[in-house]
Amino acid sequence: MTATGDATTIRHQTYLRSASILAGDTLDLDAEMVELGALSPYFDGATAASGDKRYRAVSGGSEEYIPGAPFVPGHGSTVAKVRFERQDGSVVRSGNPAWAPGGYAHAYDHEATLGGGTLWRAVPIRFDGTEGTPSEYVGAVIPALSDGWAWLKPVTDPDKAMLLKVEPPDLSYDGRVDTTSIAGAPRPAATWDVLEGFTTQLRSLVREKDVEEQLMALLDEGPVLAQFPACAGLPDFYFIRGKLDLEHVHWDGWPWRRYQWDVIQIDCPDTTDSPLRIPGLSYDTVARDWTTYDQLAATVESYNKLLEP
Repeated sequence: MTATGDATTIRHQTYLRSASILAGDTLDLDAEMVELGALSPYFDGATAASGDKRYRAVSGGSEEYIPGAPFVPGHGSTVAKVRFERQDGSVVRSGNPAWAPGGYAHAYDHEATLGGGTLWRAVPIRFDGTEGTPSEYVGAVIPALSDGWAWLKPVTDPDKAMLLKVEPPDLSYDGRVDTTSIAGAPRPAATWDVLEGFTTQLRSLVREKDVEEQLMALLDEGPVLAQFPACAGLPDFYFIRGKLDLEHVHWDGWPWRRYQWDVIQIDCPDTTDSPLRIPGLSYDTVARDWTTYDQLAATVESYNKLLEP
């Protein structure tokens, strides 16, 4: 596992890379915290990891890892896909499964729990559908958030994730109880069910125009993962945005705008066959950096090298 970037540029999201070794049955897995560039000015810089060395899990501990050209034996091509799993049994969104051209597969995990260690392993899937031997688990400690901050992460586009000052919300659960009056009886008959997912409102004060635009784009992305610090007493939850209100506020001598939107809790969206999305890498960025496919082929030796952070 690795931690790269300084205290003001690291995001709590994890890039996973696995390589097939031996007979395409056993995998070696690397996990790293990825530097993604400058964050919103609302990031206080006090909750991120620091350090520029990379480490990988080995028997009995860890060792410094110096990345190099991956070795892919010829028979590694028997692996068609790789499924990336967390220790709790959940599956990484872009790794359920991920294609493994040349025996290598990539995934990007921006939904791991904050404030503790997360372990991942990789399970190879052969072309005939059978599974090989899973890798050993490797892990990374993902920094916690400070009080008053929250991560908002669109499921379909992690590049639009934001770290914002968000007021801890109050929650409301619908009781799902139906009653029927009974003639001559003082009390009604009733049926009940488990509580519905909660509804609430999230509120954030925003001043900078670019942050306003980023927040509006985020809220239009569909399902969003919200992650609060442990002191807020809230589990990670997924939501869709309802009505949005904007209020002008003068605070500390500056004009601000309070964004307040309805939140409807939903189940975790299905991860099956989700495409790989890595912040800062898309068809648009490739087209920007290489104007023709020939230029790309001449400067990047493989698909895997293109994806390496």
